[in-house]
Amino acid sequence: MISPLKFILNTQLKLKRSHLGQKTGGFTLIELLVAMIMAALVITPLLGFMLNILETDRKEQAKANTEQEIQSALGYIAQDLQEAVYIYDAAGLNQIKAQLPPAQGGSLGCAVGSNCTPVVVFWKREVKKGVIPVTGTAKTQSDDAVVYSLVAYYLIKTPDNTWSTKARIGRFQIEDRVKNPKNTVALASISSAYLGTETAENKGFKMFDANLSGGITSIMTQWTKGAAAYEAPTRILVDYIDSDSAIGACQPAIDPNTGQSKAVTPIGINGFYACVVDPAQALAQVFIKGNATARFKPDATCDTTKPGTSCPSASVQVKGRGSLGL
Repeated sequence: MISPLKFILNTQLKLKRSHLGQKTGGFTLIELLVAMIMAALVITPLLGFMLNILETDRKEQAKANTEQEIQSALGYIAQDLQEAVYIYDAAGLNQIKAQLPPAQGGSLGCAVGSNCTPVVVFWKREVKKGVIPVTGTAKTQSDDAVVYSLVAYYLIKTPDNTWSTKARIGRFQIEDRVKNPKNTVALASISSAYLGTETAENKGFKMFDANLSGGITSIMTQWTKGAAAYEAPTRILVDYIDSDSAIGACQPAIDPNTGQSKAVTPIGINGFYACVVDPAQALAQVFIKGNATARFKPDATCDTTKPGTSCPSASVQVKGRGSLGL
């Protein structure tokens, strides 16, 4: 009798152990649901925190890029203006505006019908190295020459698939050709008034008339372009410029002739404008305001009342060191 009883007891114990092993070997549905809820409560705040960090980093990077590009653009314009012999103020620019693109057309990027506003327009005198051939005793040598150029910086707002939906700054330049020094024996056979072939940068150029009376301002404001159509392009200098805000005001300046304070009218539109203090002395201040938010939010405006808006700005004051040499 003992053996059958032991057999039954052993069998029951094995069955119970088997059930216990199955019960402790996994998770119930309730346990899984609780674990998922706890994981969501922990991961969701961490995920939001990480997304916030990435968004902040994105905004800071856009702001840094915009600030760097604005400073580079101002540095380029300042270096260009250092060679200026005359900068048009608001009144002078208004007198010659019809002679420039887009009124005269012909410039790629600033053609007729474009929303293309001239802001900084000036004449500069620059040296061309080694462009006049001269016959030497031992070998052929080259002399330097001086040429005049008309330079214009624009704020361009025309939609373009290449650039942002905001504004950009472009540079247009036409320059004189190197004059033929007729008194040079080596070039006596050259009948042309100029050396070399005409290029796109020469088309439409016409020298200002230095023989006009009334001073340098009268000379420069009576300038008209040449007969040929412009072919020089307007090259883009910097993008993501503020295209919504109103331009700032210029500080009053001291008139060098009278010693009295005079009002200075700003030239420009939106995020790119200039204050020309003295045209004849080529003294001006240039302001640029960018739109960093538009780098990741194309429709963003420079509305300071909206949180997260980033529109860095900078300015530079320059005095031209060029001379007319007339």
